[in-house]
Amino acid sequence: MKRNIVLFMLISFFLSAFAEGTGLRMLESGRKWNYMKRYLTVTGIDTVYQSITIDGPVEFDGKQCYKFANVPLEEAKTLFYEEDGKVYVYRYRVKGFTGAYSWEKEFDFNLKAGEENVIAVDKIKINGENHKRLYTYNDYWIEGIGSLKSAVYSNWGLVPGDFMGSRLLTVYDGDKCIFNSDDYVWPTANNVVTGMDGVEAQKEDITPTFDLLGRRLTAKPQSGLYIREGRKYVVK
Repeated sequence: MKRNIVLFMLISFFLSAFAEGTGLRMLESGRKWNYMKRYLTVTGIDTVYQSITIDGPVEFDGKQCYKFANVPLEEAKTLFYEEDGKVYVYRYRVKGFTGAYSWEKEFDFNLKAGEENVIAVDKIKINGENHKRLYTYNDYWIEGIGSLKSAVYSNWGLVPGDFMGSRLLTVYDGDKCIFNSDDYVWPTANNVVTGMDGVEAQKEDITPTFDLLGRRLTAKPQSGLYIREGRKYVVK
């Protein structure tokens, strides 16, 4: 009887630990996210490479926050803070005819499958460390890393104009690379397994394919337009 109770307690502990994540922090001073954006132009598709680096912590609104590097606190228009597996952003929003700054939850790595916009949850290993991964309807979030689509923001989404989408490439702590998309299997809705642990990151063996809105496809379309390696293709 005691043996069964101990076994039950151990199982409960591991399930609880999985649900709450591994405790890896996403916000660290000097962390740098490198990503690319795609734009549709009259001559084709242009790719722009950009970076985000954060500094901190700095005291703001009673919280230990992080800001964009080389931007004085009094000039910072975007601030971040992290608490209990959640990342918040201080941003300006226009509502009606007025606008104001407020804290908004950007990431919640404690979510389970079926909660909010999360479809499935699993764990993977990157550089020997376990990371919780959340598969949402249009993105993937990795605990300690951020969004695979838009770095330190949960989802830029599709905006009016020529912007097609973005993709995280690498993440650095100083000279140490803690994430590299070249060595990472980009999951799809068909291969995410809820509750799976210990999946090692491996190099992707197919060329990424996107639709005209910049959304990554899980397979080559049988008909229509698609984009691969920055070039447009037509399948009839």
